[in-house]
Amino acid sequence: MAMNGSSRWFAMLLLASCSAAGPAHSCPGTEAECLFSSMTFHDFDREPGPALTLSTVATDAIRELAVRDAAPEGSQSGVRVVGPGSLRFASSSGGMDFELAWQDEFGCRPAFCFSPCPKNARCFATSACSPAVRDGLTNGMSHHWLTFEKPPEQTVDFNLLIAPVSGPGCPEDVAPLIDQASAEITVGPPEFVGVRVPGTGPDAPPDDAPPGNDPPSNPCGDGLHASTAACTPLGTSGLLDACVSRAEYQSATGMSLPAAAAPDGTTGCMDTQRGVVVKPCAVGSTCRVASACGGGSTLGGVCAR
Repeated sequence: MAMNGSSRWFAMLLLASCSAAGPAHSCPGTEAECLFSSMTFHDFDREPGPALTLSTVATDAIRELAVRDAAPEGSQSGVRVVGPGSLRFASSSGGMDFELAWQDEFGCRPAFCFSPCPKNARCFATSACSPAVRDGLTNGMSHHWLTFEKPPEQTVDFNLLIAPVSGPGCPEDVAPLIDQASAEITVGPPEFVGVRVPGTGPDAPPDDAPPGNDPPSNPCGDGLHASTAACTPLGTSGLLDACVSRAEYQSATGMSLPAAAAPDGTTGCMDTQRGVVVKPCAVGSTCRVASACGGGSTLGGVCAR
């Protein structure tokens, strides 16, 4: 089921690098854009270094390239990233040290594109990408420091979508290449990280929850958080990460929305007569129909990464 959610994207989000030495100004709790606009991302070994320069790019362009570059079933090559699961800030004015494990067939530390996704809503329309690093490694782990220079008055919970981007020569500025849908870059499967930033206002709830790598909550509300990506002999369509509403699904299939996304290995994910995905796969997976897409001869294809 091909999905074009551009009409439902939130207002444009502008992410910019800010100096860690600058003053912290509080933002109203309802203005998430203010919080996200002050995000800084550092790359360091033991001590925080200068914030990296982040370039902006359309989030839907990243998603489309992630669908295009989805690795065949069983493939271990390509570009991938594994995040920390969750980032629970201890204070509104502090930062968090975390690690990203990555795999890059081009011998780079990939660029990381960040897409803030408010809970129970679509991700913002604009993402920010860090530069790639030519280190000659095909896999590794990097240390980072994340801060928000303008803390909210009310505690904010959101998801941060991280997509790795790389290519031959380790291009530093991947934003224009993403906009051009360049064949010179590869976008790996996105990774969700739950983020909680305490508020500064007197009415902000206390941060009593213990730290931990709890999974982020469903960003789609009462809809289905799943992949609508499909590969058929005619080509690819859909998104690796999408919110499928009950109305959209029922209109396309005539059936009730499933309670959960179909895990990898689920067969019959597509109604081949109508060309509609009837069993949306788990986020990051693709409904692969026919041998040309890695789905073999299984009727209706199979969910696979």
